[in-house]
Amino acid sequence: MAFKTFVSEEVLASADVNTYLMKQAVIVCTSGTRPGSPNEGMTIYETDTDTYRGYDGAAWQEIFMLNPPRCHITRTSTQSIPDGVQTTVTWQSSSYNYRNMWSSGSNPSRITVPAGMGGLYHCAATLEYNNSTPGGGDGTRTVALLLNGSIVGRSIQQNTGTGQATRVFYVREIVASPGDYFEIAAYQNSGVSLPINVVQSTPFFQVRRVGPA
Repeated sequence: MAFKTFVSEEVLASADVNTYLMKQAVIVCTSGTRPGSPNEGMTIYETDTDTYRGYDGAAWQEIFMLNPPRCHITRTSTQSIPDGVQTTVTWQSSSYNYRNMWSSGSNPSRITVPAGMGGLYHCAATLEYNNSTPGGGDGTRTVALLLNGSIVGRSIQQNTGTGQATRVFYVREIVASPGDYFEIAAYQNSGVSLPINVVQSTPFFQVRRVGPA
């Protein structure tokens, strides 16, 4: 479709509106009311997803999402992790929580992908285990990322029983669908229960959408 330059006092015909103006402007719609017969290069803005999309001749491709889902949550008090038992971390406070991905009232362990916001998500978490005294010793300290209750990856640190705190960090990017939820699980086998420290911006769990799948 060619580009048309309108001149002063030119009569604007319906064909001009349908062919040039509508198809060369950013059309405001929803994800359910996109243009039915788009031309390649058309651009839309979806009000329900806050997303700009362009038509590549076969499908609507995401260009940019305004205010994408992102969430950063922490604990304000220690949580005890039993010896030899994988334990889901519950979170108590949010630094930011765009698109209401987390709730302190229902399922406070979960960060949930909002409706219509599936895509590639960046996930990161840090836990610091207190030292293993009294009564503790060697063993592992882990941070595991769960998607819908199943482990999709973990980081492991060995502790030599020196009495020093052990900080474990995990990060990855993963494709998730609307309604999927992320959690962090802790595990340690020092021989005694160990608390997760609240110190130096830890523990934290962060999830943010970085783009389409």
